[in-house]
Amino acid sequence: RQRLQEALALCDASDATCAPLRASILGVLATVAMFTRDHAVAENALEECVRLHDAVDGLEVGVLAQALQALGEFRARQGNYAQALDVLMRACLAYEQASGVDATLQTACHRTLAQVEAHLGMWDEACGCLLKVIDQLEARLGKDHPEIAEVLVECGNIYVLAGQASKAASLFERALGIVRGESDSPQGESYVSVVRALGAMHYREGDLDEAQAFFERALDIRSRNAETDGLQLAESYRELAAVYTARKRTAVARPLLKRALAAYKDFFVPRFAEVAATHRELACTWREDGNLDAEEQALHAALQAQTHAPSGEGLDMVDVLLELADVYVRRGALERADAQRKQAAAVLSETIAALRSSGRAHEAEALERQMHEISSTEEEA
Repeated sequence: RQRLQEALALCDASDATCAPLRASILGVLATVAMFTRDHAVAENALEECVRLHDAVDGLEVGVLAQALQALGEFRARQGNYAQALDVLMRACLAYEQASGVDATLQTACHRTLAQVEAHLGMWDEACGCLLKVIDQLEARLGKDHPEIAEVLVECGNIYVLAGQASKAASLFERALGIVRGESDSPQGESYVSVVRALGAMHYREGDLDEAQAFFERALDIRSRNAETDGLQLAESYRELAAVYTARKRTAVARPLLKRALAAYKDFFVPRFAEVAATHRELACTWREDGNLDAEEQALHAALQAQTHAPSGEGLDMVDVLLELADVYVRRGALERADAQRKQAAAVLSETIAALRSSGRAHEAEALERQMHEISSTEEEA
């Protein structure tokens, strides 16, 4: 990064003919900064690269498209979906105008745009974008390419969120046909991803028998596959546990959740956010059983893990604090409940201030409504 910044200084000392080289250096600098998690440096480099393209005629449109794509993906990872949407739409347009650009980059840009649109509740736009990607992939790779199955699953998942299960099921079945291929007993992760998507669809629709069957099939394949890693197993344990919890078979769900926690513990990179979520799921099983002591213990474990997570002082922390407050209310310990709610409100206030400072006023207003609800609950208590 230091060498790249020295190169930028040399460009600053040169004339305007250095602009193409400067744009290239900024792009590499942003990549390096993302690897070292210097998010502010990365964002500034990408924004400057885009400004440079806007100010100087004759620079390659393809390079602009890639810079816009990287900036849009960065803002999406930060949860700034409204700004990510504008940037990614411009990136997709730049790709259409560019010549000689790698088609895989253009496909990835459209897929990210669809994910952002889905986060914003723009279901029709997101599915339309992915269906367009499928048409492009079929023209380039043929109708039975594995990447098409991936996009079919993505599109199906969005239809599920939009409440259009019949359209989702049609896409999932088509994806199954692609990944199954010639094999009578497919074992790959591509097949598992489709099976899991079908399970999630049935779970959301309340069809627990079908959901359980699909999740069990996914877990069985992953358990027998030597290439399956601990995170994938933990994912399957938690999905199946959710079904058993919904069936009120908490004694079956808990061992699955404990296996998930063990898998996270053995993984070579700490997974604090996932550990916190799993402890909350354990707390839910104890809540079903009316065991306040065990529920409180699980929530304290979730709180400890969440403190170390990348989003440590964010919205997930607020949820855990409010769940703990609810435990204390049921115990009759109203002062302790009040203390948890005040801590949740403080964390929420910090999050709102951070959103406003980054220009995300719409999201900040939604959280302010949540903070008002917390205050109303305090008054009732």
